[in-house]
Amino acid sequence: MSRPEDFYVAWEYLSTHPAFFLYEGDDWGFDGHLDILVMRDDETGDVRIELEHGPWAPPTPDTPGISHGSPSHDLRLDSGAPTFEEAVMQMAEKVRRYYPDTTLPVGAYFDY
Repeated sequence: MSRPEDFYVAWEYLSTHPAFFLYEGDDWGFDGHLDILVMRDDETGDVRIELEHGPWAPPTPDTPGISHGSPSHDLRLDSGAPTFEEAVMQMAEKVRRYYPDTTLPVGAYFDY
């Protein structure tokens, strides 16, 4: 089991990461469109927590600039684990992998 401090650090990282803000002053943020799914395997009884971020707004020829990251649903960030805390920490690792530069200004991940 992970330490509570690890979960807190992951939550703060996600809550302040610029990839989750569309433009300056946007209050969407990480938890603004966080979907939490609780699933149970009927055969094993195992419970799994699935996390998705962003509305289902797949990229189209008219919106090529939101093909990855918020405000679209970036499938690369979907995470799942036996506990909510572990799923959040997994998502934080994926954000670190796909959106590593937190020195960029808010909105820099999008092609307007």
